[in-house]
Amino acid sequence: MKKARGISRVGALIMSIALLCSIFIYVFYAPNAYEIYVNGSAVACVKDLSNANYATNKIFTEIHERFTGLNIREDAEYRSIIAESSALSSLKDIRGNILNALDIKVKGVEMEIDGVRAAILADASEGEEIIGRVSTYYMNNLNLEDKKFTAVRNSIKYIPVEVPVSAVDEIGDAAQRLIGNNNIGAAPALKIEYSGVKKEKQAVAYSQTVTLTEELTSNASKIVNKGQDGEKEVESLVSYINGEAKSSNVISEKITKEPQNEVVLKGRDSYSPGIVGMVLPSRGTVSSNFGMRWGKMHEGIDIAAKMGDPIYASIDGKVVYSGWIEGYGYAVKIQHDNNLETLYGHCSKLIANVGDMVKKGQLIANVGSTGNSTGPHLHFEVRIDGKAVNPYPYIYTK
Repeated sequence: MKKARGISRVGALIMSIALLCSIFIYVFYAPNAYEIYVNGSAVACVKDLSNANYATNKIFTEIHERFTGLNIREDAEYRSIIAESSALSSLKDIRGNILNALDIKVKGVEMEIDGVRAAILADASEGEEIIGRVSTYYMNNLNLEDKKFTAVRNSIKYIPVEVPVSAVDEIGDAAQRLIGNNNIGAAPALKIEYSGVKKEKQAVAYSQTVTLTEELTSNASKIVNKGQDGEKEVESLVSYINGEAKSSNVISEKITKEPQNEVVLKGRDSYSPGIVGMVLPSRGTVSSNFGMRWGKMHEGIDIAAKMGDPIYASIDGKVVYSGWIEGYGYAVKIQHDNNLETLYGHCSKLIANVGDMVKKGQLIANVGSTGNSTGPHLHFEVRIDGKAVNPYPYIYTK
C-alpha cells in the first residue's frame, strides 16, 4: 500500500510540471497582437482589435469625407500574431500604408505658392484651411489684442490633378511644412499679413539742460539736479508679415510717471566739434550727404551697407528712444553731453533699449530698409539743441 501511494505522488508531480510547462508555453507563444491586411497587403501591427478597428475606420472615413463619390473597398483582414512592442504601428504609419495598399487614383488640386508646388490637396478649400492654420500659428505667438488677418502676400493657384490617393497631403502636415519653410527662408513659403494692438510700457527719457558757466574750468561739469526717467503706457497698431513687424502707428500714450529733468553746469569752451571724437556708426560707403536733396533738406548722411550689418553707437551716451518713427522706420536715438543727440534710422533690428548707457562702438542695431527707404542703408543724424547739423565735423577718423 505504501508503494502505491508513492507512485501516485510522483505521477501527480509530473502532471503538475507538465501543466505548468503547458501554461508557460501558451503564455510565451500565445498571439499578443494583430496584423491588419488591406487588399492582401500587410499594412500595420496593432495591440488589439479595438485599436485595429478604430484605425481603419478613421482612415476610411477621412478618405470618404475628403473625396466625395469615391468607391473603394473597405475590406480589412485581421490576423493574430506574436509581435514585439517595438513592431506596433503608429496611426500615421497605418494611414500611409493603407493609402499605398488601396492603389487608387483621386482627383484633387495642386496648391502652388508663387509658382512652386506646396501641397497636393483634395480641393481649394483645404488650401484655405492651411492658410488659416499658418495665420493662427503666427497670431497666437504674439501678445497682441484685436488681432486681425489682413491678407496673403503670395500668388496662390490651385491646379486640378489626378494622383494616387497616397500622394495627397494631410492638411496639418502641409501647414507645418510651410511654417518650417518660413522659419528657414526656404520655398515655398507663405507670407501672412495681419495686425493687432500692442500694449507696452516704455521709458520716457529725461532731458538734460546744460548751462555754460565761467565758474567751472574747461571740460569740468557739475550736476545740479540729477535726471530720472519717467514711464508711459503706449498702445500701437502694429502690422506684421509672419512674425516680423513691418509698420507701427501709435494709437495712444499715457504718461504714468513724469521724467525729472537733469540740470548740468559746464565750464565754458568745454565743447567743440573737433573734440567730440565720433566713430562712423556702420561700415560702408556714404551714398548721400547732408544738405539739400530732391528739393528738401536731407538732415543726415546715408551709409550704404548690407542688410543685417551691425550699427554701432558713434559716441558714449544714453538711449532715449528705440522704436518706430514715421519715415525713419525702426530707429535709435542716443543723448550725449552738451545737448548733442545722434539718430540711427531704417534699422532692421533694434538691440539697444531706452535707458541703456552705451559706449562708443557698442552694437545698438542692425542695418535694414524700414520706413521710407529704397534699399538697405543707415541714415545717421547729429543734432545739437534739437537742430540737425552736418555729421562730418563730428566723426573722428584716423
